[in-house]
Order: sequence, then C-alpha cells, then structure tokens
Amino acid sequence: MFSIQNIISAIRARGEYRRRALTASDSWLDTTETCEDEAIFLGGGDPSSVSHLRNMLARHGDISCCPNTLLFAERFDAEAIADSWQLEPSYIDQLRSQSGSAARFVRLLIHDHLQQTGAARWTEASAANVRNIPDLLRLFPNARFIHVVRDFRDAICEELLSRSIQASGSDGSEIESAPSIAPTADRWAKDTSAGLAYQNHPRCIEVRYERLLSDSEAELRRVCTFLNEPFEPEMLNAFAEPMLEGSPFLKLRLHGRSLSPRTPHCGRWCSDLPAEHRRVVGPIVGELLIALGYAQNHDWANSTDSKQPRLRLVRDDEDSHRVA
Repeated sequence: MFSIQNIISAIRARGEYRRRALTASDSWLDTTETCEDEAIFLGGGDPSSVSHLRNMLARHGDISCCPNTLLFAERFDAEAIADSWQLEPSYIDQLRSQSGSAARFVRLLIHDHLQQTGAARWTEASAANVRNIPDLLRLFPNARFIHVVRDFRDAICEELLSRSIQASGSDGSEIESAPSIAPTADRWAKDTSAGLAYQNHPRCIEVRYERLLSDSEAELRRVCTFLNEPFEPEMLNAFAEPMLEGSPFLKLRLHGRSLSPRTPHCGRWCSDLPAEHRRVVGPIVGELLIALGYAQNHDWANSTDSKQPRLRLVRDDEDSHRVA
C-alpha cells in the first residue's frame, strides 16, 4: 500500500548511500569545511519550472544566477564545468588544486562571478539539485533550498513538444511513443519525492509552479520572505525580452541562458496528453499526484478515449493550450 513516508525514507536512504559512494573514493565532499555564503539552490522534478523561477530570481538586484557547478557529478569534470562557465579547463583544474574541497572550490569560483555582476548573493538552479539536498545543506549551512513542484502531466506535455520540435523541426504534431516516456515519469516521481522529504526543514521551501503562474507576485513575495530579501517588482518581468536588449549586466546575471520562448499554461494535459501516454505514466506517478493534490483518483489515467491529441505551439495571447 502506498505511503508517502515510505517513499521519503527510501529517498533519504538512497541519498545517503550515494553520498558514501562519492566520499569513499574522493575526499572532495568528505570534509568539515563549509561555505558560509547565503546561497540559494533551486531543484525539482521538472527542469522547465525550475528554470522559470530562476529567471525570476535573476531579476532581483541582489541575486545573480550562476551556471551549474557540477559539485555532485560522479567525477570531477573540468571541461564540463569550464564549458558551463565559459572558462578554460586549465583554470578550473587550478582552482581545484588550490581549494582541495568542494566548499572552497565553489567559493573561489563564484566569488569572482559575484564581483563581475555586483550581486550580493548567488543562486544555482538545476533540477538535479533536489537529489543532493542533504549535502547542499551540510556544505552550505547558510544556504536556502527551493523545491519547485509541478504537475507531471503538464510537464510531460511541454517536454514532449520540446523533444518533437528539436528532433524534427516541426510544429510538434509528431510526439514520442508512450513507452518512451516511462523513464521520465520515474525520474519525476523520485526527484519530487526527494524534495518532499525535506518539506519541513527550516531552510527549505516548496513552491508550486501553478501558483507561481496564477499569482506570481504573491508567490514571489513568499519566496523573498523565505530568503530574507525584499520583493522587487522587476522580478515579474522575467520574460520581457526587450528589457534584455542593451543590458549586458542582466545578461551576465542570467549567464547567457535563454528565456522561455512562449508563455506556459496549466492544465494543458487535459486536452493534449494522449490516452495511451496516460495509461503508461499513471501507475508510475498516479499515487504521488494524489498525495500532492493534483488528482483525486486514477480516473484521469484510465481513459479509453482513442482520440490522438495534437500538441502544438500556442501564441502568448491565447488563453490556454488546446487540441488543434
């Protein structure tokens, strides 16, 4: 029988096992040294919603959005970090030699970035951060973690559309077969459960993506209160492209990351998620959707409707996604 506590216990055990595996072969994380920065980490089961909040925070005058430091990769990859930060791999290797620990390495790498942007705090937004909450809280004792939660059914619709466009350059009318999305559903369930395990931690907060869209100001004010930062109206203009033009300072804060090309919508799965896909992901994410309040039962996954919806791009001035 499903139990959210059983999932939480399993996720915590998995995280501890992985931490031991990392530190057993490398003292990189196995150190009492910490970084005292008031860092802000974002993570969650849906990369798109994590990026959305990242772009909002990057508009705050005292917060700079950093590239991924790849602290918890299975091995230290200087080339990958250098590519992410647009630096030379030799410089990354030099920083590692000077630091000797993950906490000191981050401090050396990011403080230079803060000096360039003029921001007082930094944030790292990566969906995978949710898998490493214990280590993040330990290595950064003054940090805050924001767990972004989104209805998987909407998230997979957006991801299917994105994959289709990238693969074929089309309008997204041809989507992947249902079985191929099972691993994505499994990842979302595990990652979301990992975040839920720390929902009552004083340095963690849960943000529902749907509320971030429906009442952005109220949700951002709640986040700012959690971060002990004043709310800034500019955060509501996260996707105003004209405001980026001629502003290298702001581009540096976003570190060249692209903004969302279209307005996201909630509830598109009702019309756009095919019955076959629902039946595949239902057994994987169904119970967690109920626990999160996104569903009352499994009826949504047991549809017998054979109609094949067509995912498509929707203009920003349209009210909602619908079947073309």
